[in-house]
Amino acid sequence: MRAEGFRGIVLAALLASMLLLAFKIQPIKSGTADWKFNAISVNNDGTPGEHDWHCYDNFEYGMFWQGDKDVGITTAAISADPHYATVTLENVYPCYFTSISVYPHNIGTVPIKIDSAIISSAYESVTLRAVGYVALDCNGDNKPDIEIMYGDSFGIQLDPNQTPDPEISFWVHVLHNAPWDTTLSSDIEIVAVTWSPDVLLGGGAEPAVWSTTIKIHLIVQTMRSHVSISPIYQSGLSGENLDYIVTVTNFGNVEDNYELTATDDASWTLTLSDNLLENMQAGENRTTKLWVTIPDNVIPCTIDVITVTATSQTDNTISYDSCIARCRPENVFTLDLSTGWNLVCFTAVGENDIPNNILAGLTYYIWKWDVVAGKYVSPPSDQPVEIGVSYWIWVKGDCLGVFTTGTLPDKENIYLVAGWNLVGFPVTSPDTTPANLFTGQTYYIWKWDAENKKYVSPSSAAPVELGVGYWIWVDHDQSVTVP
Repeated sequence: MRAEGFRGIVLAALLASMLLLAFKIQPIKSGTADWKFNAISVNNDGTPGEHDWHCYDNFEYGMFWQGDKDVGITTAAISADPHYATVTLENVYPCYFTSISVYPHNIGTVPIKIDSAIISSAYESVTLRAVGYVALDCNGDNKPDIEIMYGDSFGIQLDPNQTPDPEISFWVHVLHNAPWDTTLSSDIEIVAVTWSPDVLLGGGAEPAVWSTTIKIHLIVQTMRSHVSISPIYQSGLSGENLDYIVTVTNFGNVEDNYELTATDDASWTLTLSDNLLENMQAGENRTTKLWVTIPDNVIPCTIDVITVTATSQTDNTISYDSCIARCRPENVFTLDLSTGWNLVCFTAVGENDIPNNILAGLTYYIWKWDVVAGKYVSPPSDQPVEIGVSYWIWVKGDCLGVFTTGTLPDKENIYLVAGWNLVGFPVTSPDTTPANLFTGQTYYIWKWDAENKKYVSPSSAAPVELGVGYWIWVDHDQSVTVP
């Protein structure tokens, strides 16, 4: 599928921008092999020498070109240390495609060969020694953000002063997982080797092999999406309508019109209140409604992913955002999550209520407090959440009606140790107030206000709330029974 994606993008010539970088191997002094490796090396005549290569701008007509319809741009800069170059993709978007071509030139006195390419981000690294591509996670969400495809140049021998210079090409493809309005970083290292078959170093039985790299630092700066949808998740029963707000922003410098379309994965009924937003001024926000109808007799827990696309009529720029609609069973416990961090607990938990099912389709982070170890731990994503335990959950947008499918307990024992505990109460009554639960004790209780991003102390006379997580400090180990 990814290879097909590359072929499809190649055909979209108007979206492509081409970058050309010139790399040359520079002589240190006459007779050297022009390589550097952190060891003593020798010239071909047996005298001590130093090996090196680096790059410089050698293009008569500039270093890059791009199509006249492209809103993104690719630029390059060679560092003060010419072993490094930086390639920047600015204002790009999912499906954006660019090509990087490197032309190494050997003006040393011995042949060299292209050995490998190391493609890496802060989260993973892959070494290629054959034609292929790497789908790279650049932001740690375990989803690939870009693809880098390496051309067929492995094993190419560069003879001294050979012309024409061979081309080493990389293709960079921005994937749909790449988040809007963010900066993604990765590196491409080209590794070359040379050897000296006539000189054995240190009395060894094998020729000495030297390797070195030139590094291209790749920065991908994605554009701000003109479209956002809120909430990003809703659940409802079969036959219900779910309402979403679609916001379109003109980030351009001139008045523009935007054509809106809505598509989905499950073929549910989608309706936009306005398909064309006309005469939007630069910087203007405008909203429209999206209605999603869950069909009758849909299997509970079915998910539909809806995408709203806005096309600029000024420059044909395409932006989009997605949301989730989910059919929930009847008579289940639900809770709402706000953008960012939420401190919650789950009331009715079934055997299938694992984090990956509860938060299906969402990018999320989840943590709980290990009271014995005194630290946060990440619960297993494939095991049910626990009753009476509170969880910190992060989501990137508001989520309405997140649900679990278990049965409400009649009563529950909540175990507390001396000190701070992060707990929740799966059942309550008018009598389950902090004052009643901790009569005659010294205690402290706090909950998290997700909307205002701060801790607040609940009233000691009001019942504790379902679905809410609490920090509770007590002066001795104890068990609290609710309701």
